[in-house]
Amino acid sequence: MIPDLKKRDIKWLKDNCGKLNIADQFELTTLNAIGADIVELVEVDRTSRSEWLESCDNGEKIAMQVKEEKSFPWPNAANIKDPLMPVAMMQFAARAGAEVVRGRDVVKTHMTGADATGLKEKRAKRVSTAMSYQCLTQMTEWMPGTDQLLSSMSGYGMYYKKTYYDPSLGRNVSLACSPRKIIVHNDVTDLESSERVTHEFEWSKNKVIERIRGKVKWVDIEDKLNTDDTQLNKFFECDCWYDLDDDGYKEPYIITVHQESGSVVRIYCRFDEESISKIDDRVAKIEPTHTITEFPFLPSPDGKFHKMGFFRLLGPLNEEINTVQNQLIDAGTYQNSPPIFAGRGVKLPGGNFRAAPGRYIPVESTGGALRDNLFIPPTPGPSTVLMSLLQLLKDDGMKLASVSETMMGDEPQANVPATTTLAILDQGLKVFSSVLVRLYRAFESEFRKLYRLNFLYMDDIEYIKIIDISVDDLKELGLTEHISAIGGQEIVKAKKGVRKLVQLDFDLDDCDIQPVMDPTAASEAIRLARAQAIYQADPQNPAVKKYFYQVLGVPDRLIKLFVPDQQPPDPKMLMIQAKITEMQQNGHIAFETLRNKSAELAVKELEISYKMAVLESQSVLNKAQAELALANSDSVQVQMHINAFQAQVDHLNNEFQKQTDAIRLLIEGGQQNGGDGGTSDGNGGTSGVAEKSPDAQGNDVSGGNAGPDISGLVAGLLPPGNGGGGGDVDGQNAGSLKGIQPHTGSSQLSAAEGKSGTMM
Repeated sequence: MIPDLKKRDIKWLKDNCGKLNIADQFELTTLNAIGADIVELVEVDRTSRSEWLESCDNGEKIAMQVKEEKSFPWPNAANIKDPLMPVAMMQFAARAGAEVVRGRDVVKTHMTGADATGLKEKRAKRVSTAMSYQCLTQMTEWMPGTDQLLSSMSGYGMYYKKTYYDPSLGRNVSLACSPRKIIVHNDVTDLESSERVTHEFEWSKNKVIERIRGKVKWVDIEDKLNTDDTQLNKFFECDCWYDLDDDGYKEPYIITVHQESGSVVRIYCRFDEESISKIDDRVAKIEPTHTITEFPFLPSPDGKFHKMGFFRLLGPLNEEINTVQNQLIDAGTYQNSPPIFAGRGVKLPGGNFRAAPGRYIPVESTGGALRDNLFIPPTPGPSTVLMSLLQLLKDDGMKLASVSETMMGDEPQANVPATTTLAILDQGLKVFSSVLVRLYRAFESEFRKLYRLNFLYMDDIEYIKIIDISVDDLKELGLTEHISAIGGQEIVKAKKGVRKLVQLDFDLDDCDIQPVMDPTAASEAIRLARAQAIYQADPQNPAVKKYFYQVLGVPDRLIKLFVPDQQPPDPKMLMIQAKITEMQQNGHIAFETLRNKSAELAVKELEISYKMAVLESQSVLNKAQAELALANSDSVQVQMHINAFQAQVDHLNNEFQKQTDAIRLLIEGGQQNGGDGGTSDGNGGTSGVAEKSPDAQGNDVSGGNAGPDISGLVAGLLPPGNGGGGGDVDGQNAGSLKGIQPHTGSSQLSAAEGKSGTMM
């Protein structure tokens, strides 16, 4: 129970959002009670992870190759430590470090949705440039901290980053924290749902005074600090839930406590106004703001919070390897310097006697041979069984640590194809790839925290200096207040106190920040092979070319020489092109309809012409048969002419049926395949211009300008006359059949007077 707490409403919570320190609103007795409670709870959290801390102690000695004296089996016996664990940690740090930072790129922005105007791409480039600059240049602690994180997280099984805005520095800070200094109860499920996450840190007296007298305004505890400048002051900064408004609901705060005195020096609200949900003027829920990011290596099999690393995975195995190696060394030492048993009759020189090559050593003997008074027990030397056991343990350790000769850069075995070596390397990196995915998610969480801090605290002046935006881009965004005219020329000059560009680019509702690392490609060889395959699929695509050069590590300034930046298309031109495409489609549909109608008309004309020709031929035949019946002379010759004429009529009927079937096939094929055909002329030829050809009656029939070539087929049915012109069959001119002659190419009747005509 915390004394002297007062009931406060939601307005009090909202008013204190963003204040650097609200500890001055509470009585000293209340602050002391809060501080004592925090210290007690932190000690409970520390005790819950005692077993994990013990494994870390043993693992650190092996990883750091700490030399310890050993008294068994004799004083100063061998006590070396095999480098299996430090090699595994260094290999992981080297491979992961190459993925986290690519040249000068750390952060990238993923674009979603359409981007017709190119504004999203420009915004993504500005944000990624600014945040990469922050990590590599502005936040001087980020790169060394990331290096420390990658070097240590594989040993401990986890590491932390603390991301916050420091008012005294006037910039964002991303501090790497050892898991020894971040205290979390071992029974919680995850970091964000924990009731308490405590950062234990040590500061000098001078640094504490800067916080007391500076912008943060810590509670004055100068009289409680260590007077010895060599002693650091320990503090607990606890991200916790605490009920300070006495409404029965705990709110998220950051409470900083001096560990030795239990004095609260700072209380900061870990939420903002938008994160408070209320029902009936009562707080229903508050979404906290998280400052600490966990970087896990391997989850613990028992489901506990603290993760597994090489300290726990390789620690026991590494100790067994150390024991076998030390036994082999001791056996070799025992064989090289065996004990000597001397008889009573032999007197050796006093003191610390040791034999040396070429040294003359006088001894006294009472009688007998000297060799009879000295005995050297047999020394078998190092055991071959221990050598085999040592190799077996090392192989198991390398498998567990995913370390092999190929992954360490050693030359593979002879006569092994490169593709096989690449496949072995890919399989060996499977475990590392799974860890890389967890690392990717952790860096993404850190960058989202940094993204939010930029939205809250960065101004346009700082942002424009980093991204070097152009005048045209500012006009496109409507930020003309950052444009000034000097000497008749417009330049970019950020206006003080304006944060429009920052709030536009770092919009919290549209956050697609990602690390530049690729968790699906765990090695440079795999990444290059993938880029090569993509490039071969489409080598002319500018985006593919740019990606290929980026994977090769070519600087951006050189990539622009090979792949110039593509300007986004003009929206007006896109609309015009869309209208042209629509008009072309409509015209094509209308053209297809007209072509089909033209083909149907041509068939009908052909049928009419054929029927007329048949009727005319039948009329002539009837006349001939009538005359034949009346004729009394030369009936045999007349019958021959009649038979020939009947054959011509039958042939004409068959040819018409064939041509009609061919026309229908052409019409059906034209409807399916489309395309522009030429216009048939009267002689069966084609041309690209719609013309008119005479039919069998001498009338003009309009041909189509596309589709099946019908007019030529129609003309092919007609017998040759005057240029394909029409003729007539006159009964008067056919009064005598003496001049009729059969024709193979066409049905032509010649009258007795010599006047010719055509059937069609």
